[in-house]
This record gives sequence, C-alpha cells and structure tokens, in this order.
Amino acid sequence: MIGAYEGRSAVGARLLAALPPVTVLRAAEWDSHLVRLLSDEAGRHGPGQEAYLDRLLDLLLIAPNAADLEIVIDRLVGLLGYLDRGERDGGRLLVLETAPEVRVTHLHLLTNDNPRAADYLAFRDALRTSPELRARYQDLKRELRRRHGDDRAAYTAGKAPLIAAVLAETAQKK
Repeated sequence: MIGAYEGRSAVGARLLAALPPVTVLRAAEWDSHLVRLLSDEAGRHGPGQEAYLDRLLDLLLIAPNAADLEIVIDRLVGLLGYLDRGERDGGRLLVLETAPEVRVTHLHLLTNDNPRAADYLAFRDALRTSPELRARYQDLKRELRRRHGDDRAAYTAGKAPLIAAVLAETAQKK
C-alpha cells in the first residue's frame, strides 16, 4: 500500500506509524484492524486534510491470482462500502467516498503477474529514494490541482508524462 501526505499532520503521523513496511492479509485474517484504520483515517476531516485531492489516499493491493482478487473485491464492496469502478490497467479500481463523488480512497487492485504492478512499485521506489523527485511531483500535483480543480481526469492526465519519464529512467537503470 502506498500513501502520501502533503504535509506533516497528526492524522498522517498516526496512519503512517500504524503501517508496517509490508502487510500480507490472508482470507482468514481479512477482518483486520489495519483495514478499518485505513478506512477511518482516510474519511476524517481535520487539520492537514483541507483540500479534496490532498485527502485522497492511493492504495495498491497486489493479489496472487484473479480468484483471490475477486474475494477481496467482494469483501471491500460488501463490508466496507467501496464502489467498484471497473477495470483499469488490467486490474480493478475501487473507490471509497464520504459523499457522492467525494472520493477519499482509490484502491488499485492488480494480480501478481500484471506488468503494471511493477510500474506502481517502481514509481513508489523512485519517490522514496529521491527528495528532488518528491518535490517535483508535489509541485506538479499542486499546479494541476490549481489548474484543474476537481477534474480528476485532467489531473491524472497531467501527471502521466512525469510518471512515464520516471518509469523510463528506472527501466534504463536496470
């Protein structure tokens, strides 16, 4: 799972402190406090969460196979109220909303063998290792927010060239 907060806040600190570097949830362990914590924290309103896009938590779940992916989707939709937005990048996109069209979580679900899973992880790793890239990405997102407001499609499209360039650079280094 990948989450980023624009600034330091008590909410972000509590969430990040509760997350281990890697978590594996098996079907028998699904009723986990971690899932509830993520849902609760992502939906809170308070300091450090003023702007819609700054509250959005992007999560990635990589399942070992399609059957497990379907189990996860059924549980997230049925138990936690996620909305299934259909296929994206060869996987699925689920969203959690606090009100109609007010999204607080995007959950990207992919299987282990999906090439996009490696792209998500490579971009995450690039952000983790480069303060300059993090600053550039943050500045770009602020500019796109200013320019496009709540137009999610334009906001996402505006990030695509930077993400593609980072992934190309990462691939060249391998």
